[in-house]
Amino acid sequence: MDIRINGEPKTVQQGLTVQQLLLDMRIDPSQPGIAVALDLEVIPRKRWRELEIPPTSDIEIIHAVQGG
Repeated sequence: MDIRINGEPKTVQQGLTVQQLLLDMRIDPSQPGIAVALDLEVIPRKRWRELEIPPTSDIEIIHAVQGG
């Protein structure tokens, strides 16, 4: 199925969860400072394991960083 991640088109398997997507992208879902929005709605971390990504979704993955 086709989705967009941070504005870039990507084809992924049907039934993929948010957590599986992060793992496929080599992002540790337990790492602090990560936020995921699905079609402009921030998804609570506790739902990442079960929430399947619908086709044509627009996903934003944000990494908070320290600095100044």
